Amino acid sequence: MSSVICQIDEWKRTPWATAPYECKKNVRVLDEMVINDSNTSEAAEEFIHRPRSHRTTTRTSVNIYGDSSGNSRSSKSPQTDYELIRRAFQKISGVQHQHAQNSANPLVRDRVNTMNNALCSVSKERSVFIDPKCRELIKDLHQVRWKRDAAGNPVGNLDKSDPRRTHLSDALSYLVASEFGLYGRAGEMPGMMR
Repeated sequence: MSSVICQIDEWKRTPWATAPYECKKNVRVLDEMVINDSNTSEAAEEFIHRPRSHRTTTRTSVNIYGDSSGNSRSSKSPQTDYELIRRAFQKISGVQHQHAQNSANPLVRDRVNTMNNALCSVSKERSVFIDPKCRELIKDLHQVRWKRDAAGNPVGNLDKSDPRRTHLSDALSYLVASEFGLYGRAGEMPGMMR
């Protein structure tokens, strides 16, 4: 079970005097959770206790991001992972929670490109900042590569040969893909000359 604890900072800025306000977001990764041989309920309980050190008020709002498999029931449990998480959060007061559930996962290539752009865009703008104590996430971001065929060409899937890799970077990428969107705006930009 792998999770990241993040804070999203939003503010408005105006890049040009004549342009309307543009919303800018940053994601700050505050902590990571890696729990071996665990289940959804145990991970949710651990998550609930972890953010207390990050809370600045008695009321906290938590958005939970994840992949579409969290919506599935299995023969092991009559409840989905999201239902188990919701039940764990109902036990505590002062925490308002929302689930950003994907009905279908974004394509891996789109999610990776969105994540890479948030880490450092072509214009060298950064939107994701990671606390150095998140060592496993940092390893993921440095070590996860595209799987390659016998000739060394990328095949479009992530290399999952190391069972410790991809889980935390996947967790962060679902948040980033949801918050930053996979596709930019098209067409004429407001305030641009014709």
